[in-house]
Amino acid sequence: MDAYDLMDNYNEDREYAKFKVSCEHTQMTVFFSYNTTEYGSIKSAFENQALYVTCAMEFDDANTGFNAWDLLSMILFFQLPNVHPLINFIIAIPLYACIAYLIFIFITKVIPLIGGS
Repeated sequence: MDAYDLMDNYNEDREYAKFKVSCEHTQMTVFFSYNTTEYGSIKSAFENQALYVTCAMEFDDANTGFNAWDLLSMILFFQLPNVHPLINFIIAIPLYACIAYLIFIFITKVIPLIGGS
């Protein structure tokens, strides 16, 4: 970004330059303003390193939403972010054992009810 980008995006009525910055999770609006009594233009404030910066963030709920199902699937498929695979394995194996035990109990309780006699 240079002084020309600031001048192109400068809104004289509101006295700021507005930029939108985004990535896959967030969108941020950055406002550049300056002391209008001390500097005649935003370019002169930029050259004297006297800009004020204000940021406004908006989080995307669809991309940043984190719920129990996401956590469980990341654990069970060994995909926890920033976790060593061995630690992930130590966490996931007891969960697989619990799931297998629940399936076993469910089947043993349901099979006697299926009997034909």
